[in-house]
Amino acid sequence: MLAIGSLTAADRIELLWTGTLLAVVCADLSLAAIRSRKAMALARYLDDDYLLGTALLTKATIAFNSNDPANADVYFTRCVELFERSGRQDTKTIMAYCMHAQATTLAGDAGRAVELAQQAVQIADTQREPAIRGFAWYTLAMAEWLAGHLVEATGHAMASLRVKLGHDEESSGRALLVELLAWIAGSQHADERAAWLLGLASRAWRDAGVKVLFGSESWLQPHQACVRQALRTLGAQAFQVAFESGAARNVDLDQTLTDLVNEQAPATAPAGVAADTRAGQQALTPGSSRSPS
Repeated sequence: MLAIGSLTAADRIELLWTGTLLAVVCADLSLAAIRSRKAMALARYLDDDYLLGTALLTKATIAFNSNDPANADVYFTRCVELFERSGRQDTKTIMAYCMHAQATTLAGDAGRAVELAQQAVQIADTQREPAIRGFAWYTLAMAEWLAGHLVEATGHAMASLRVKLGHDEESSGRALLVELLAWIAGSQHADERAAWLLGLASRAWRDAGVKVLFGSESWLQPHQACVRQALRTLGAQAFQVAFESGAARNVDLDQTLTDLVNEQAPATAPAGVAADTRAGQQALTPGSSRSPS
């Protein structure tokens, strides 16, 4: 796919960026690294800010998904600078801001994560593409979750999921949103609902055909913290009942997600959600998730 002789060097960099992203989604970081190195070599040869930013975005994405937050931060910061210097603001620029905000969220820096996510939303709101706006809202929701702004996080997550259902067929994005809603529920000490949402997310990951959270250690830490908390609160049997009710194959996934965004609790979902608490949120932050249970 990546050795088409008739393509220009710039076209190849764009194709290598897409190929790197696909390899990361499929948890093949070795293949992603090969494609990233090719993109960097071509971009340095062309010495174009936009193409250098694109190539560097491949390196940043790999660092992010390799649990290497220090290098991810350096690479994302630099590629945003290159995109801004190029004078082009497009989907890739928004993705750079979004992914930088997500990496910063998982590193535990709530204030900076919210700031980066808000910049992504500001740019995305000038675009006509609903899918990228939904991605920016998801990123802001994730940063707000870390900051303890759980009502706002839920609202932006639901808005993003509404976009995913109406305009974007990319199924792994839906799975990410359900995961985030589970983490928010855990932060609210609504552990039965969190367990159900974790089950629903597992169903969404299965339907997407990719590993849960792309097999990334960075993403798995808050996921595992949410599981541990729900298990401690509910006990293994009650957790499994709630989880399996969300994961069941006989449940219409699209309809269940539509019920979520319409704030109508489906029959298989537990009812109430407890009030927002900062203490509950802290139990599920990336930093806390590294501690033994």
